Amino acid sequence: MKFRKGIYRAAARRLSRGDLEWLFRRAAGYRRIRRALRRSDGRTSAGPVIVHLFSTARCDSRCPMCDIPGRTGGYEFTAGDFREMLDGVLRMGVGAAAFTGGEPTLRPDIHELLELSRSAGLETILVTNGLTLDRHVEKI
Repeated sequence: MKFRKGIYRAAARRLSRGDLEWLFRRAAGYRRIRRALRRSDGRTSAGPVIVHLFSTARCDSRCPMCDIPGRTGGYEFTAGDFREMLDGVLRMGVGAAAFTGGEPTLRPDIHELLELSRSAGLETILVTNGLTLDRHVEKI
């Protein structure tokens, strides 16, 4: 149910900006997904709906159910890497990008990544534990 509410909010924002083309593209993609589900062959030409970007393994919390902070040696993509990824993401028809981690607000360039995503026309989601959000709320 939360996913559906999120889609409704995203659609309402796009419609308030007069972006009917986005709505038609999303509707066509969802129709292709539904047809594939009815066929039950697991194939669709709709492409992914959302891309989840594991932006960092760093975290300022030690949740008992999570092993991410214990991971070491992980590569963090740069803003330049993200610029290169954006073209492919947009060509696939992805409508949203979620920045996850660890804790994405620990990245010094998280504001730049969020802005790149928004300026590319993607619905941009920041998945955060909120512990450092007060330092970032003005920029976000």
